[in-house]
Amino acid sequence: MNKLKIKKDNIILGAIVIVFFILYFITGQNPNVLFVMNILTCLAICIIAKFSLFSIKSILINYVLLAIAFQYNTGESYGLLQITSYPLEFAKLCVVSLVYNIILLIYIINSDIIKNEENMLRYNVKESITFSTICACMAIIFSIIAFPSLNFAFGESDRFNALLPGNAWNHMAVISLIFAMPNLKKSKIVKFSYVFCILWFLVHSERVDMIGLILALLILFLVNGEKEGKKIFSKKNIKYYVIALIVFVVLIYIGEYRSGRTDMDFNKLIKKTLVQNTAADVGYVYNASILYPKSNGFLYGKTYLLYIIELLPFVSASKFDAVAILQEEYNTAGGILLLSEPYINFGIIGVAIFAIIELSILNIILKKKRSYNFFLYMFLLATTFRVQWYGLMYIEKGIVYIIPAIYVLGKILDKYMKNKNIKFRWDEQNESRNINN
Repeated sequence: MNKLKIKKDNIILGAIVIVFFILYFITGQNPNVLFVMNILTCLAICIIAKFSLFSIKSILINYVLLAIAFQYNTGESYGLLQITSYPLEFAKLCVVSLVYNIILLIYIINSDIIKNEENMLRYNVKESITFSTICACMAIIFSIIAFPSLNFAFGESDRFNALLPGNAWNHMAVISLIFAMPNLKKSKIVKFSYVFCILWFLVHSERVDMIGLILALLILFLVNGEKEGKKIFSKKNIKYYVIALIVFVVLIYIGEYRSGRTDMDFNKLIKKTLVQNTAADVGYVYNASILYPKSNGFLYGKTYLLYIIELLPFVSASKFDAVAILQEEYNTAGGILLLSEPYINFGIIGVAIFAIIELSILNIILKKKRSYNFFLYMFLLATTFRVQWYGLMYIEKGIVYIIPAIYVLGKILDKYMKNKNIKFRWDEQNESRNINN
């Protein structure tokens, strides 16, 4: 990246930040000025990063902030955010989000993280179709274990009653699909597993995992299409954006149906697109995380002990759980914005440090082009929605246990087949195609 351009971009960014803070004080500390600044920062991130993990992260933070802005300016949003008697800390919420967004933008401008991400998305992972087929079958089995009922009514009942003990079956299904991904275009079984798992999750009202997986596939397709000379916004790609929009609207409708509202018309659907139920609920949790230290003081890292304890089998430590702490204090509906936990521990400084550490770790993962890093990155990309709105706890076991286990299984299988000179018909056909190409 051109050093002169980087310096110029930093000066422009600094000037814009100063101008907006001057406007903020000139307008009598109107928090809407800070809200607009967040939106503009998000737009800048999206323009630079395009279709990226980082643009999605910023969009999801600001999408929650949008629901809060609606509540602040109109007195309407959804659920607890709308009916709460607790004060709405809109200005502080905007500042905390702005700290994260600006650090994200500065990191993108001053590092090669976006270039590293594009290279990772274009990395050609070589994997036997046999292993992909096994992973595809595993994904179907895990999906059924996670949601064993045949009640396809988009309802709340029995959603989380898995066939076997444990609460990571949905993650195991998603990770298995990611490991099958390298042969998605070549294997009919892998294609079928994707269609089955996506539909199976959706008809059981589980939207977050599948919308993340669909988005990851879309980004993978678009970035690789751009490499082959296809423009991202070409006429040929319009159908994919239309499909993505339809899927998004359908997911919103499922959420409304699941909550018992079946009288949705077009106007209500548009409003729910702007102020989505889950985003509003997470917005309430976000506001609670700002209020908590005022009454109870900062936690100074206590909730992070849970990440160590949760890795130990048969050990529970809910008193350290940030979600449970806010739920007990403010009767939240569950979930937690990614920025809430660092804030209740260390305040705005905690959010800034967290953002820097998070981005540095992601850049380390993206720098090295190897299959393990690719699968790890695709998992993080596919779980962006869950991480941003439900916290890091939901991906911990996937990263520490499930991904390494399946990766090692694949290596052992490939080595065994190579040593025994075992080849299945589909692997031979794949090798033939590669030679011809």
